[in-house]
Amino acid sequence: MARPGHLRDVSPQVSPNAGIKELSNDIDGIRFGTALCIEANFPELFHQYEQLDVDCMLISVMVDDAARAALAPAYATLYNHWVGYSVPAQFATTAPATITAPGGRQLAHCHTENRPGLAIADIDPDTQDPGIYIALRHARPWRRTAQAGLYDNHTVADDLRSKVRTRF
Repeated sequence: MARPGHLRDVSPQVSPNAGIKELSNDIDGIRFGTALCIEANFPELFHQYEQLDVDCMLISVMVDDAARAALAPAYATLYNHWVGYSVPAQFATTAPATITAPGGRQLAHCHTENRPGLAIADIDPDTQDPGIYIALRHARPWRRTAQAGLYDNHTVADDLRSKVRTRF
């Protein structure tokens, strides 16, 4: 049974294992995670990859949708990893293929003409680039610590101002 947030398609065109387990590959010390098309719409999948310590997510979609392309920099910002976003060339006018750095800065993109192209960028976990360095060395560890309960002992349990939700 597929877990929530994963695509499950048993058509002959897709592997019967699609969506059952996260798929990651380590190449030269860089861990890549993958997401296909509709999986880009499930933030919990990207959260799971972040927990697997993925350095770069590769998202490939077959849709002409600028809103879906906006997810790439959003995930790069939220989970502080590189995101490669690919589309067929015929969709480049609306949303060209991109590579986004941890923290959300676009590093490369294909041209917006209706022809094939490549977006190329360095993925260096040891980079000294200030924006990427802060995302990897400060923001990502802080997010993990916060999610692990950093603020649990600092919340006010019975504040009367928080019990009434219908007025300010």
